[in-house]
Amino acid sequence: MQRCRTVGSWRLPVSGAMASLSCSTSSPFTPKRVHPIKIKPLNTKFPNIPTNSTFKTIKIKSTNSITSIAEEEDPKIDEESIGIDNLHRFIQLNLGSWVGSFNQFDAHGKLLHRVTTKLSASSYGEDQLISLIQTSEAQSTAYSSIWQCELCWLPVLKDQHSKSGKLIKFSVLSVSKLRWAKAVWNNVNRPSHCFITMLALYVSVLIPCQLSRLYIKQPPSTTSVSDHMEEAEWAEYKIKESNMFTVDKYQQLGFFPNKKAFALRYQTTGMLETVLRQGVLGEDDIGEESPRNLKLPSSRPSIVCENCLYSIENDMRARAFHIIDPKGVLDMLLVFLEERGKRSDSPPILSETMNGINRLQPFLGHWKGNSITKRSGVYGATIAEHHTTASLEIDENGLLMQDITATTISGGVTTNVRWTGTMSDNLITFDKGFQLTLLPGGMYMGCPCNLAESVAESKSFHLEFCWLESSGKRQRLIRTFDVEGLAVSSTYFFETRS
Repeated sequence: MQRCRTVGSWRLPVSGAMASLSCSTSSPFTPKRVHPIKIKPLNTKFPNIPTNSTFKTIKIKSTNSITSIAEEEDPKIDEESIGIDNLHRFIQLNLGSWVGSFNQFDAHGKLLHRVTTKLSASSYGEDQLISLIQTSEAQSTAYSSIWQCELCWLPVLKDQHSKSGKLIKFSVLSVSKLRWAKAVWNNVNRPSHCFITMLALYVSVLIPCQLSRLYIKQPPSTTSVSDHMEEAEWAEYKIKESNMFTVDKYQQLGFFPNKKAFALRYQTTGMLETVLRQGVLGEDDIGEESPRNLKLPSSRPSIVCENCLYSIENDMRARAFHIIDPKGVLDMLLVFLEERGKRSDSPPILSETMNGINRLQPFLGHWKGNSITKRSGVYGATIAEHHTTASLEIDENGLLMQDITATTISGGVTTNVRWTGTMSDNLITFDKGFQLTLLPGGMYMGCPCNLAESVAESKSFHLEFCWLESSGKRQRLIRTFDVEGLAVSSTYFFETRS
């Protein structure tokens, strides 16, 4: 039997570096009939709801409005508060109307297509967001306490919703005579409507969410018989909302709020494929799996990673996507270059004037700066901080030499990495199995030459995005994955030419 290693949701044969990856899913839940009288859920936790282990004492008093809770906090850092604050800042960073260009490159840095896009991002619950979140934290703690004390909280809606659709208030009643099991389960052993409503309120109202709509400029139809210029058509694509659960569990957020940088993971390429189909084919798209003159991203990618860097000088950002195909080879590179509040008739674009050695020239020389590494997830604990130096030189034979040195802030540990490589057109290939694709606009994107080989050798791997916005300053964002294909950390670099 051939041994396999799992990368994310894909299974990769260890013996074959170029072998295909296969997908398998299964449900972890087995339906069982549960009698309410026998339930003793003393150790059960709600997802994303802190238990009372972070509190020494909790006292609950019934009132006519919101339950008051007297609590004494543990000296440990409240991770839930950190997570909510990071989510607030992540949403605020992305809010607004963005106009930009979507650029598709092959693995060698050749521009294939460019599409004009508009993105509108908003959030709901802003007016009472802080109070609602603070209330939900207190309620979450009380949920755990009541769960263990066999009491019950029943959410009661008053003035149910305002015209804007935002929740006004809800109160919680402490019912000492009612057993927890009877509150959760009805007479036919099904979850009660009250219990379901309580969970729905927590997930959909008390946690802030971001809503985004992407508008794609369509090309003129080739079948049109009109003699005059038609007004541009825009196709709309609704992006799935971002909330505490999605950015932490599914997208494995790597966020640097003070640096205005983040990294996300995607399950599919649906949004990216839609941009290409609507922006290149438009109304002429007949749904072909492989349209002529259009390369679509793999429908079963092994990795889809977004690295986003914000401009230091302007209200702009670059969102770069690595698409790794099922065999572990780079499929394509995609870059959104967007500016907030820009007119749609003049979107920012990446210059195409430079190729080859001209794209490499801005990165040559010596660079000095700092880096910070954080764990993946909305809580984003800092793992390490370093002082960094980097150099990239090319000799008379065209051989590239890269040296990177990182020293911990305390000065105790120094790590040095030296690579040598060769360049072909816009692609640099290093001897350690890593490649850099040079892009226009002072950008490059890096990834393993063959992800399958890294996984077969049980090696972690990383994806890199660099944006050199001016001649003397650059930002880099590196996303590190373990051998299972999970994003374990992200590292942000800010460096200046020395």
